[in-house]
Amino acid sequence: MIPYLCSSFVVIVVALWLSTRRLPRSPLPATLLFICLVLGQISIIILSLGLFNQLHPLMIVITSIGLGLVLTVGNQFIKVQMTVSDLNVATEKSANQELNQSGIVASLILGFILAVPFMPMLSDLVIQVLNVHPLSWDVVSYHLPNAVDYLQTSSLWTMQGDFSQYPGGNELLLIWSFLPLGLDTMLGLTTLTLGLGLMLAATLLLRDVITVRNAFAQSLQILALWLLCFSVPDFQTIWFDLGRNDLTVGFWLLVATWTFTRFSFTQENRHSWLLWTGISLGFAVGTKPNALYYWLGFFILSLCPICSQEVKSAESAFQRSKWWQQLVHRFAELGIPVLLIAGFWYARNIIVQGTIFQDQILYPGRELTIIRHLFNPNLYQLQFPILFLFGASLITIITISLKTLFLPLNSKPLQLLAWINGVGIGAWILTPHGAGYWVGTKMILSVQLRYGIVLIPLTVILLINLIALLFYAIPQKNLRLTSLYRQITTRFYQTSSLHKTWKYLGCSVSVGIVLGLGQLATYQPPLGLPGYGSILFTGINQNSPKSQSQIYAWIQKNIHNKIIYAVGLRPYGLYGFPFTNRVISGGSPESWQYQSFQQTQQTWHPEYIVFSVDPFTGKVSPDIKYLLRDIQTYKPVFRDSYGIVFKVVNP
Repeated sequence: MIPYLCSSFVVIVVALWLSTRRLPRSPLPATLLFICLVLGQISIIILSLGLFNQLHPLMIVITSIGLGLVLTVGNQFIKVQMTVSDLNVATEKSANQELNQSGIVASLILGFILAVPFMPMLSDLVIQVLNVHPLSWDVVSYHLPNAVDYLQTSSLWTMQGDFSQYPGGNELLLIWSFLPLGLDTMLGLTTLTLGLGLMLAATLLLRDVITVRNAFAQSLQILALWLLCFSVPDFQTIWFDLGRNDLTVGFWLLVATWTFTRFSFTQENRHSWLLWTGISLGFAVGTKPNALYYWLGFFILSLCPICSQEVKSAESAFQRSKWWQQLVHRFAELGIPVLLIAGFWYARNIIVQGTIFQDQILYPGRELTIIRHLFNPNLYQLQFPILFLFGASLITIITISLKTLFLPLNSKPLQLLAWINGVGIGAWILTPHGAGYWVGTKMILSVQLRYGIVLIPLTVILLINLIALLFYAIPQKNLRLTSLYRQITTRFYQTSSLHKTWKYLGCSVSVGIVLGLGQLATYQPPLGLPGYGSILFTGINQNSPKSQSQIYAWIQKNIHNKIIYAVGLRPYGLYGFPFTNRVISGGSPESWQYQSFQQTQQTWHPEYIVFSVDPFTGKVSPDIKYLLRDIQTYKPVFRDSYGIVFKVVNP
């Protein structure tokens, strides 16, 4: 506990000091920078130590202090403060506005009224964050078990399950959430931080591309952004699926989008913004391979403003250089951070297994890309994800085409955002498993919006701006409406004043620290694996007591500090709390083979074998008879209708 608190204190103080120094007059951007610095430091600390098999408490403290000193000293050589000025100041003369007291009260009242339908969801989210019940199949099968395995072996070179081949950027944050008590204590707050950071990045992006610059109208658009995003079922699910890597990659990609927009349309500190973009893309690629599509898109788009001379920056010498020099510069600025941050995971796979990903991982995913099934009528079921795909594509095309239409668009950032959204749509249709998933050997076509989660806020921003343009065009053609519009809105805003970042950020950080300490003091882990007690996923009543197995609860009560060989069960429910058991995955119960188990037994020497029916078919491999017959070696110590536990007596 003490090493964790010391390391967390160092990380928070360094992030707070750097964000207030770099953005002293921009509270919201500084808050986003603070979140990025906290999550980035955590990821670098765990990555560095795991690379050298040194994931120990004392080394974590030492590395936290060392990294903090490097960042602090490095900041002294960067004398220029970053500024976050409006990108659309030419749209309206009164661009530097903020809500006055009346505007704040009106916005809060309106926001509360519109948020009433979401109150049950918010209360459920609070319960989920505090009680920490991971719900996603992927999370309890791969992400959390991988993080526990890394922590138990003190190394990131551990590759036990098939999906341990995936880059573990998300697992780096999960490991930090496990450190205080050897439990998933902080998992809920980590997920909440990522979710709030994602929405903060979306809010800043909306502020930059808004074409109607009126402080009160801007507050309404931000309110609409939050409400529309949370109206999407898949977006709600991401917030409740604690530990899932979709939220992590979505956060970093949205941060990259915002910083890339500022790089493209500001003249000051362009290298700082592009560096932030490259670092964010590095963390994204280190979390999911499909983020490489976004990296390629950003790289191509970074060349377009230079070639067309749309951006007039102070880098005249750079712009006069040859095109291939520009190409090399942009490739280095965006590529080197990605290589340094994400390169380990792919290099590890090549070193350990001779290839980046094995065929048994690649083939099922390739079979379920959206582009492969574009002409398959079964793909076009009347479901929200496929409707969203068509809607997002249409909104993107309309926004890109606005220059040739009658609408009074004067927002190059909005055009760029539409192109980035197009990149995201392309990445989504090329992403493995984007068109569905496998249930055993059966292919289920059901478009997975979670692989394009970043498209939800981006598309909503484009939609809000299109609607705002239409409404803005109406009063402009009618003097009476224009006068009425200004009389109403001018009551709610005033000329903006400079705000000191440290006051706002200090209060926010203090609230977060209190919540974290309260969680550490009060958290009690669940017994069993909530949501997975039924074992079977189909053909039964999940809420029926007869369908519930007690195998997870029994193992957590009775087995400690042992090596468990698991077939069919979700590994996360077998470690116990704290994570004392080692869990070795044995694959599918239906295709399990005794001969392959004997090879595993010689390597790992498991002390217990746990077996369940196949979650999808309810079947069991006939080879289980070898265990049942040899009771002198494999003694049954627990059995119910869905699972059995053997104790290895005479290995």
